[in-house]
Amino acid sequence: MMTLVEMFREKLDSLNISDYHGLNSPGVTCYLNSVLQVLFMTEDFREAVKGCSSEDSTTIDEHLRTLFSDLEKQVAKTHDITERLEITNVYEQRDAAEYFEKILCRTSPEAAKRCEMTQNPEVLTLLLKRFTFDYKRRCYVKLHCKVDVPQVLRTEDCDYDLYALVNHFGNLTGGHYTAQIKSFETRVWYHFNDSIVKGVKPLFGVGDKSLRSSTAYLLMYRKVRRNPEEIEGTHEEAERGAASVPHHQLKDESCNGGENVKHLTGDELKKTCRDATVSKATLDFSGEMPRQTAACIGPQKETLCMGDGTLSDSVSPK
Repeated sequence: MMTLVEMFREKLDSLNISDYHGLNSPGVTCYLNSVLQVLFMTEDFREAVKGCSSEDSTTIDEHLRTLFSDLEKQVAKTHDITERLEITNVYEQRDAAEYFEKILCRTSPEAAKRCEMTQNPEVLTLLLKRFTFDYKRRCYVKLHCKVDVPQVLRTEDCDYDLYALVNHFGNLTGGHYTAQIKSFETRVWYHFNDSIVKGVKPLFGVGDKSLRSSTAYLLMYRKVRRNPEEIEGTHEEAERGAASVPHHQLKDESCNGGENVKHLTGDELKKTCRDATVSKATLDFSGEMPRQTAACIGPQKETLCMGDGTLSDSVSPK
């Protein structure tokens, strides 16, 4: 039985003060809330949306600008965004990755330019393949296996640092989404659960290189540039065979209708994310189970594609 002091302490914990605000949304649109918070906490995207002046009625720039402005001051409502994205049944569970792409596709090019994948993208999105076909039950089922989520992904020229993670709890037909995001302003990790926002301990402890998770679904990495000395050291490691992602392991292949993509080979991320897949932004909106993909923005960009449905060992095209 809880004492009065314990009950009071629990109440104080639930009133945890945060530097950020939550989202008040209709129905069970937590999938949308998590994606909107990740985009709001992505500095380049937030600033691009603020600076957009598009009058194109097909975009959602103005609605995003209003939402982001509200989020800076208070708990914001997503009703306008929900209506703009034509979400008619707010009590039906949807896929976060699907709406991540929808929002990006309906943002004006001025906002999208900053996220184009031309060489090493500034922000890298990875989508873990959290489903498989069960031949005994003759249906798709959710994968709850644990994967190692690396804190840092290394390429020859730069590093990628994890700054956001969208979790999914439940199964393919229903569940709940939350997001854990590291602020570029305070450098503190926060947990976003619809209208509730709390500061949390860092996801990685001192000396930890990865995080084991059975709920991680969307991973967001931000590019971190290294100084010339570190880059030179990486080249030397590559000659010794110790580099994480040497460029000689990249080879051009054809995928997704004959477009040139970078097919990645190697073992490093196979060991940590065997259930992950990265592909082109186009999602299958038919009645069939969609092929999970990572969203990319803008035309003429290189894409990552794994033919066997697994994530190989690199994170960005070069």
